[in-house]
Amino acid sequence: MGAPLSVTGVRARNAVASPSLVIGLAIAVRLGTGSTRTTDGLLGPSAQSTVTSLPGTIPFGFTFDRYGHLALVETGAGAVATFAVASDGTLTQLGIAATGQAASCWITAAPEGTLYASNAGSGTESTLSTQPDGAGTQLGTTPTDPGTTDAAVSSDGQYLYVQAGGPGNVDAYRIGPGGSLTQTGSVTVPGAVGGEGIAAT
Repeated sequence: MGAPLSVTGVRARNAVASPSLVIGLAIAVRLGTGSTRTTDGLLGPSAQSTVTSLPGTIPFGFTFDRYGHLALVETGAGAVATFAVASDGTLTQLGIAATGQAASCWITAAPEGTLYASNAGSGTESTLSTQPDGAGTQLGTTPTDPGTTDAAVSSDGQYLYVQAGGPGNVDAYRIGPGGSLTQTGSVTVPGAVGGEGIAAT
């Protein structure tokens, strides 16, 4: 039934490589600024960064969709925005989809393309999709245990594991057609109350 529920760990939220491994991205959360940094393939970061200012949006979690667009959670706006990332690190916004939830912060992507945004203030998980042109659509909202933080998809793409920092649980969901979620169980992780960071294999 997918990866064990007990597989958890700290995941860095402030840097990620694009699918091409040409662009690295860092997010300055508290300043409300998205900062992209070009890299020389696998050789490390370049000497300069290209900064895209997103005032008032409170950029937080981010990933890349199946089309190579940056999918960025904007906590202040309660939305997931998509961006094209140019070779010099410049961001161009393509679309935005409101979650309608409180404190949307983290995001992860399933292999088939569905995006899942964790809403800490609402205790929910938002399901979203994107199109080749970057347009985003909110497909639905699924309840979780309180304090929803990070989430991870199993390597086979069949399960989503959601960390609930309120009770210190990890909730498990089967991923169905169209990215729909059906809860299959929950487990308490010792010492995980208020925790952030999860990984699944």
